[in-house]
This record gives sequence, C-alpha cells and structure tokens, in this order.
Amino acid sequence: SAHAEAGRAASTTSSGRVQLSSALNSDSEALAATPKAVKAVYSEAVKSASLTQAGRVKLNNTVSSTSAAEAATANAVKTAYDKACEAAEAARTPATTDRPGVVRIGQGIDVDANGLISVEIPAVPLAAPERAGLVQPDGVTTFVSPDGILSAATLDPGWIGVPRYGRSTTLPPNHCWANGDFVEFADWPELKQVYDAGGFAGMLLPWDASSSTKAANLGKWRPDAANPAGLYTPNVTGQFLRNWGPGAGTDAGAWQNHAMQQWYGFFYNSEYNIRYNLIGMSGRNGSGGLVAYNNLSVLTI
Repeated sequence: SAHAEAGRAASTTSSGRVQLSSALNSDSEALAATPKAVKAVYSEAVKSASLTQAGRVKLNNTVSSTSAAEAATANAVKTAYDKACEAAEAARTPATTDRPGVVRIGQGIDVDANGLISVEIPAVPLAAPERAGLVQPDGVTTFVSPDGILSAATLDPGWIGVPRYGRSTTLPPNHCWANGDFVEFADWPELKQVYDAGGFAGMLLPWDASSSTKAANLGKWRPDAANPAGLYTPNVTGQFLRNWGPGAGTDAGAWQNHAMQQWYGFFYNSEYNIRYNLIGMSGRNGSGGLVAYNNLSVLTI
C-alpha cells in the first residue's frame, strides 16, 4: 500500500526515508551524510601534507632541494643513490696527481684530532761551501723580485746610489740625474734593496728634515716618508764636489759656501827684465778677488 511504501527506510537497493548524519567515521549504509560532513571530508582531502600531518603532496625530481613540504620522486632517489655510490667508490680510490682520492699518512705527515693534516718540515741548515742549505739574498749582490725570482746584480752594486761623472749628457741605462729629483722604489727595486740593507748609512737625511737642513746637505739622499716609497737624490747641480774622509771636519754630503782662497803667481817683462810676483785671494759668488802686484794692489773683476 502507499502508506507502507512511504514509511519504509531507504537502503542501497530501494528508496525510502533516510536519517542524516554528520559523522565522519561512520560506515553505515542506511544513513545519509550532511553537507557539514561532506565539507569536512573535502577539507581533509585537499589539505597539504607536512611533517606533522597527512595530506596532498607535490613530487620533486631534484636532488638538491631542501623543501620539507614536497616528496622526492623515485628518479630523484635513484640519482641520489647513484651519486652516493660514486662518492663511496672515490673514497676507496687512491689519490693521484690527476684526481683526488684516498691517501695513506706516511712519515713526516701528521693528522690532528680535527682531521687537519700537517707536514713536518725538518730544520734546514744554512748553506756553506761544503754543503747545500738555505741562502738569503744580501740585497746588494743578489736580489729577490716581488715574484720570488732570485737574480744577481747586473751592475756593480757598489755603484748603486753613487753620483759619478759621465762622458755624455745622455743618461746611460739604469741611471738617474743627481739633481734632487724623486725616484720611486717601484721603478728602482735594486735601489730599495740597497736602502733596506743600510747601504746609505751616513748619507741619509731624515725624511722630515727642515728646509735649512736640506739646503746645508745637498749631497745627501732623503726618503719621502717614515715608510718611504722612494728617495730624493742628492742635488749636485752647479756644485763643486769636495772629497770627504774621516777627520775632514765636516759631515759627508754637507754643502759648504765659497771661502777665500789664497793663491800665488808671477809674470815677467822681458823688455825691462822685471818679474812681477802676484799674491791673490779668490772671491766668492763671482765677486772676484784681490791681487797684489809687488807692493801695488788692484781689484780683479
């Protein structure tokens, strides 16, 4: 009858009345899910996976990713495995000059607790005529370039920094004018090595010497700073050079003003058979001097 049909409960094989349920863990086949239950299931289904919950996950095919929200593919796992096998094999392969590898610690080599390797260098004696050993360039006859190249002096090192006469007004190679100019060590490395070796002892002014001190010592060198980049040369332009030696009474390289110098001479008048003796005093700064003709005096110009 119609009344009986309307009161029948629904099932998976027939229609009828149905009871709603919002449960998410029910396995009933006689209850119908509410929209609330469907929404809860959907939200759970689309939730992303993480380290603390299950969910949808994105696959990653790289072996260098640091993501904690993606899953590695089987290909990524295999690639990582193959690389690990290669590294393990390399770790068992002896090292050569062409490739890295395993080395065995031998005599003269040590490894500390942190895995740092060190080489024990035995003490090497200084070289002597009868044995090989360490040598140190003296900076005068032998030099070491900034690149570590050892070379011998191409010029007599005893002449480096010494003003001398030349036969031409053209500078020869490896020379500079002694006119007070500044010369840089970068351009003249041999000059620097002679300077560093103390080769200018007694012929150096302080780098900060006063103008009067510099004017009174034209024959001396002067560094440009306490930690110099070069030297100012002696300024002997237009000067007479005077020899110096121990006990000279003046400092080496010092400038001295013109002094009155006495000289003697004579001339002879053959017509009257008269000899004239001359006694003179040289002047200074081109002012001339006094000449005595027997008992007469005249001023030379």
